[in-house]
Amino acid sequence: MKNLEILKKWIDTLIKVGPYIIVFEVIIGAIMAVASSQVENVSSLWSGILVFSILLFIAINIFKYYNEKNFPKLIIQNIENEINKDSLSRSFARKSLINEAIATSLVGLNEQTCELSSRSGQYRIEEEDITERMCEKDIEDGIMNLLQPLINNMHLILESFNSKFTVGAFLETIVTENPEQNGTEYQRGIYTIKDDLNLVNFLDRDLLDNQTLRDEKLEIQNILVSSRNNNRFEQKNININNDIFTIISSPIPLVCNDNYPDGLFIIIGQNIDNLPNDTGEIFKIFNRILANWISKYNECVHSRVLYKNENK
Repeated sequence: MKNLEILKKWIDTLIKVGPYIIVFEVIIGAIMAVASSQVENVSSLWSGILVFSILLFIAINIFKYYNEKNFPKLIIQNIENEINKDSLSRSFARKSLINEAIATSLVGLNEQTCELSSRSGQYRIEEEDITERMCEKDIEDGIMNLLQPLINNMHLILESFNSKFTVGAFLETIVTENPEQNGTEYQRGIYTIKDDLNLVNFLDRDLLDNQTLRDEKLEIQNILVSSRNNNRFEQKNININNDIFTIISSPIPLVCNDNYPDGLFIIIGQNIDNLPNDTGEIFKIFNRILANWISKYNECVHSRVLYKNENK
């Protein structure tokens, strides 16, 4: 910023000149004190020295007054305007990024859904078709592919200086294949999607159901249980290994009912003090996308098992 450079030069000059002015004032004050004690009549030498020192003292203060009067207020205002302009630019860029991330995630969901729908009919007979379907991927990979624009830009979404996050998802009802019974079953648990902070050991698969937890894991469990039970966005700081981390939990709704959670989207970051006001709403949008993905994933697993049973 040009205005900031001008202000910096002005302050640097003031800092350099300031000590000399102080020393000069002290000397003049001392001379005035000595001269005033030595004055015997108006025409004496000490009287002239006193008058001269008084004039110098007045000149110094006039210089200081005009220097302070000329304080670059306009430059300060210009800097404020530049900061506000920069803030608006960042805000616009953030909104554009969010819109792009939402659009990209929706396209990704649509592509996976279309792939599933086009290969689930009665004329699909090739085994390779099955292996390319969305439910052949690991759950973690599927969610990462779906929400990659959100997850990779989490520091911009949350306006955090730290760019490393641990991201997970607690899924209440995810369908898995049960080969022993030639059928399917529902499972629940936490799936770690990304672990930049090496905190996967604090996100056990059965974290929400474990009744024997202590210390940090118990704190995390309490935050997540509160978020799920109250179907609300939660944010809380906790101490893990002498570092402050922020736990963020946002409910994943049932695919057709926002009033009941079907899981949680979990983010752990390093000491995030203030979240943007729209954070909760942003996660709601992505969690609705994720809810649809979960529904299609479950449908895919049911369809795959049915196909295998029909073709034995």
